[in-house]
Amino acid sequence: MQSLKTIGPISSKSLFEALKCYSRTRDYCSTPKHILDMCLNVTKVSIEQRNFSHVYVIKIESTPNPSAGSTSSSATASAPTTGNAPSAAAVDAARMLLLAKLRACMGLVHLDAGKYKMAARTFLGVGPEIIGKYTEVLSGADIVNYISLLALATLILLDSSSFKQFLELADPSLRENVLGGFYAARYGVCLDALERLKTSFLLDMYLNSQVPHLYSLIHRRAIVAYILPFEAVDMRKMCTQFGGSVSPLETEIAQLIGGGIVKARIDSHNKSDDRASLFDKTLQMGEDLMRQDVYVEPGGAQHDGPLERGPSERDRGEGRHMERVMR
Repeated sequence: MQSLKTIGPISSKSLFEALKCYSRTRDYCSTPKHILDMCLNVTKVSIEQRNFSHVYVIKIESTPNPSAGSTSSSATASAPTTGNAPSAAAVDAARMLLLAKLRACMGLVHLDAGKYKMAARTFLGVGPEIIGKYTEVLSGADIVNYISLLALATLILLDSSSFKQFLELADPSLRENVLGGFYAARYGVCLDALERLKTSFLLDMYLNSQVPHLYSLIHRRAIVAYILPFEAVDMRKMCTQFGGSVSPLETEIAQLIGGGIVKARIDSHNKSDDRASLFDKTLQMGEDLMRQDVYVEPGGAQHDGPLERGPSERDRGEGRHMERVMR
């Protein structure tokens, strides 16, 4: 088995051959550590091939106590040991690193499938132990890039304590202008910074195919967030925030209204998203009905003043009964 493990890296120029060599070790796996090494190697090559169906995350998770026998992680190698057995701290460090690797791989699977919300939550679960320990697949800076774009596209709450540690690895423009601009309602600053960072995102082998869709979602989220606090919005002023001309902005807002995302109507003459007049007109109609003092009877006759309720059939019957009793 060890000879086949060494063949894998030699054949890395041909990923198919490397995957075949690593897969052959499956027949020689006799311990949890062997299974773990085989799955991690197959997962690494499969991700390189963009063949995410071979990512063995579930198989690794089902391996009994896989991290206890793993000596491949730097955490186990650097932690103190007692005799020949790794210490409890070393085992725990290896387990945390393994979990971080598994979540990172699963996040890439969700990202490739376009499941952005699941990908964001999975990446948020990646611990800081992975920083500098899994660079053959992705780095800590890659993770913070994915989390930032996915969070803005899906409005996932960035409530992970470990995200702050990843955020220190981010590009300052991403941290201060993209995230800071969006959450401070400076959407123009956010979108401008995203455009400057677009080239670097397109160079990411896992992210490049998702960049156009993610950018479109973020732009729509920014428009919705800009409109919601106001009763009426001037699209000419919006163009100073979002850039471009009024016509494409009007088209995008019309699509949001048609999809039920924004409840408003567009004043095409004045180029405004006028919800205030719609609300005012509805309220005025209700007030007019409340104050109305002209009533129409079933026969068509009208009279002013409050309508007096006449005796019902039941009342007239009870009146005739009382009259007979009195006689």
